[in-house]
Amino acid sequence: MQKTIQEAVAERITKNSENVANIVIEKLAEIEISKRVDILTKAIVKQEPLEKELKKIDKNDVTTYVEGKQVDAMSKQRFEDIKKTKEKIEKLTKAIEFALTENTSEAYIKLDETLKKLDNAGGNQKEGSEDSK
Repeated sequence: MQKTIQEAVAERITKNSENVANIVIEKLAEIEISKRVDILTKAIVKQEPLEKELKKIDKNDVTTYVEGKQVDAMSKQRFEDIKKTKEKIEKLTKAIEFALTENTSEAYIKLDETLKKLDNAGGNQKEGSEDSK
């Protein structure tokens, strides 16, 4: 009696159950690794513009003259902007380091949440400026 295709497939799968399990394990591991690489890449890419922004604003923005001598100072707003940008960079750097050292799902979830918070903070400012046009 000849086997049906379905029976032959089932028999072959049964004979190769360990191989099938290994392939599934490998595919699931690849998916998780890919997610982690994507999150880390986004984080590192996000770091660069923050550092550029900090370099751009981390200087005095007010010039006054006292007894004919130029005195440079920083406005309160500039000081606050620098402080906020430094805090963003620090949070992101710590989250990246934590993800790399801990290498757990939770660490990568926290890194992803940090990225989303940074994106939302930047996104809200852009939306507000578009609405005011």
